[in-house]
Amino acid sequence: MFRSLFSYLIVLLCLTTVASAGVVRVEVSERKDLGGSGYEEIVGRLHFEIDPSLPENAIIADIELAPVNAAGKVSFSSDLRILTPKDKKRRNGAAWVEIPNRGGKAKLEDWITENGFTVLNVGWEFDVPASENKMRIDVPSAKNPDGSPIRGVVNANFTPSKLAETQTLTDLADYPPVDIDGPDSRLIIRTQAAFPGGTEVPRELWSWEDNRLRLKGGFEAGKNYEIFYLAESPPIAGLGYAAIRDAVAWLKHGSDSLAPVTHAYAFGSSQCGRFLRDFMYLGFNSDEQGRQALDGVMAHIAGAGRLVLNQRWSTPRGLAGYYTTSYPFADTVLVDPVSGHREGVLENPRVKHAPKVFYTTTAAEYWGAGRVAALTHTDPAGTKDIDFPENVRSYFLAGTQHGPSSFPPTSLVEGAPMGNPVNGNDVITALRLAMHRWVTEDTAPPPSAYPKFKDGTLIPVADIQFPSIPGMTQPNSLKAGPRVRNPQWPDGAGEGAELPLLVPKVDADGNDIAGIRMPGVAVPLGTATGWVFRPESMGSPDELVLLRGAWVPFAVTESQRKKNNDPRPSLEKRYPSKEAYLRKVKAALQELIDQRYLGEADLEPQLKTAGERWDWVIAQSSASAQARYQKVLFLGNSITKHGPKADIDWSGNWGMAASAESKDYVHLVTKALTESSGKAPKTLIRNIADFERSHADYDVASKLKEAIDFDADLIILAIGENVPALKTPEDQAAFQANVTRLLTALKGNRKPTILVRSCFWENTAKDEALRQACDSIDGQFVNISKLGKDERNYGRSERSFQHAGVANHPGDRGMAAIANALIEAIGADAPK
Repeated sequence: MFRSLFSYLIVLLCLTTVASAGVVRVEVSERKDLGGSGYEEIVGRLHFEIDPSLPENAIIADIELAPVNAAGKVSFSSDLRILTPKDKKRRNGAAWVEIPNRGGKAKLEDWITENGFTVLNVGWEFDVPASENKMRIDVPSAKNPDGSPIRGVVNANFTPSKLAETQTLTDLADYPPVDIDGPDSRLIIRTQAAFPGGTEVPRELWSWEDNRLRLKGGFEAGKNYEIFYLAESPPIAGLGYAAIRDAVAWLKHGSDSLAPVTHAYAFGSSQCGRFLRDFMYLGFNSDEQGRQALDGVMAHIAGAGRLVLNQRWSTPRGLAGYYTTSYPFADTVLVDPVSGHREGVLENPRVKHAPKVFYTTTAAEYWGAGRVAALTHTDPAGTKDIDFPENVRSYFLAGTQHGPSSFPPTSLVEGAPMGNPVNGNDVITALRLAMHRWVTEDTAPPPSAYPKFKDGTLIPVADIQFPSIPGMTQPNSLKAGPRVRNPQWPDGAGEGAELPLLVPKVDADGNDIAGIRMPGVAVPLGTATGWVFRPESMGSPDELVLLRGAWVPFAVTESQRKKNNDPRPSLEKRYPSKEAYLRKVKAALQELIDQRYLGEADLEPQLKTAGERWDWVIAQSSASAQARYQKVLFLGNSITKHGPKADIDWSGNWGMAASAESKDYVHLVTKALTESSGKAPKTLIRNIADFERSHADYDVASKLKEAIDFDADLIILAIGENVPALKTPEDQAAFQANVTRLLTALKGNRKPTILVRSCFWENTAKDEALRQACDSIDGQFVNISKLGKDERNYGRSERSFQHAGVANHPGDRGMAAIANALIEAIGADAPK
């Protein structure tokens, strides 16, 4: 009897303790079915109470200055959203805790429903605007011990991309100024966002109203501005960490849990990846009962950064460009040579329960915005590799940017490189399923894949050997930016010290060598980077566009490549055909599947995407090439144009001996240009057979004044057949010199595309002279001499002519062959 009563009291005590910690009340405002998925959405609110005296909560900045209720607890509440199978038998006992990025809600993806996961969304960010579509937290403000409001200076910075008179500062929306005209109000302008210093803008030049900053003369594109002013009543932002911790504990252990689970994994991307790194670092993975909250953490595209949330005057909503990374950078204990401190993100006295961790990183976090991802796997000075703890894996998505650009990709401004569409999302899904198996079945995940010193794939940025790709700036002089202050260390832990910039080594195409190489990198159609410089029009062209990459497709043909001075081999050099390309893509995908970085179901969709991108590159290359050609000059002989002449029985006024104007090579090329660009170019067609017969005495300036003044974008020279035989080397040299003189006059000081074709009837001396003249002005030589060896290409093969000379000219078939050779050199599609 005594033993039974004692046991009952112990159980009752435990239940009371659990009920009084963390989540104390759950409000459900809506439950609804989600289509035919078999899932329901539960929307409501979680109410929390925490004990500020417990070690698990004492880490929260200003918690000792928070108002407390009668029980001495700090109260706050968060938006709640759960997606879970209505049929409990379908639930797999695990939840993905999707950390809301600036309040965003998680999508119900197929892999979630197919595997029976529960999804948990909880608001953690106080500065998200209140909205039905956003998740936020309501937290108390810290107050002075006497109850008066705390005051302090807040700041935010921004870099405009165009001249603008006003700027809205969403970062400071929750911090209205106390006295905008007071002495604490300052506006600083500097040339680089990543570095301190700058010049103060005279106070009379700027004003502030309703969270909008106005500057006389406007904010200059590319300049960095930072505003400071006095505010009051700082929210206790670090309670956002406690909200996630206690919501997970409630879901797993709460007697009133709306979707009980055994295991919980958190996924956070970018801002939320940094949230999770700081969550672990500060010890929030242990609740007030000492229980582990998260079994797994997947911090995506965070780099070495952590969220600057747990401090007074926090502004988590901001992009935090160059202001995210403080010591410690790596998970393991390492001595900081700058500050002398010794700790790690997962190895410090606060961390009682380290979860299993995946870090997934793009090239953008290695290169820009101060994320310095390499420092997660090197010593703090960036001089040597270090190992991850046994519970951590790291995966580098080679050749990707912070978030993939949509396809077809676009440029920020005309002429700038396109955004990078290489997409690693299928890898992320495969890894999320691997995390579940690792936790529940102890199945080892795929091995880490990232650049290292020891294999030469991690190098200082100064040593990068990036190819000289047109439109891309060499990145060797980039800097990583400074460390930010770590508020856990009174001295800031080396605040302001310059971070080392280590980046993945690239191949001859400029694509990353190490990591998980998706087909867009392993079997490339172009160069894919995680960095790109700001266009001139956006100002500060020596600075990177924050967290954006570039994609520069290869030239389709070798002639295009040479024309563009592109050092990278063309597609026709790499892949004999689309089918050959897709065979290589399939092999690359199968390798990723075998390594478990992708699932079997990813093969066909990825192949389909690869085929579509091949088609787009081919079509876009053709269209973009042709869009440049608004004026086309054709200079030739009778094959180009011949007017009616009764004595040879020729009645046409087009290229001899086509059956109609639309069938000659001039009009076939023009049609291809029109179909490729969607707009017909202006054309000028001239017969210059008189140049052929007397090239030495030909007055180019006067006789071709109209052609020179036409100012063509594309010049096609088709001569040689009427030139008298070049019997000596001197004859050949003279003809070459005079063709060069002709081409030089036509070219002028511009950069038109110039094509020079060989003779239709093969003539080695004439063709070589034409080739050398073409090379001397950087033109493209198109050899069609083989066409004259095929009897089917002659007019006489198609119909009867009274005059043998006319019959010896190319007919419709020969004209089409000439046109196709020129079209291929230009990069257009053959007319349909």
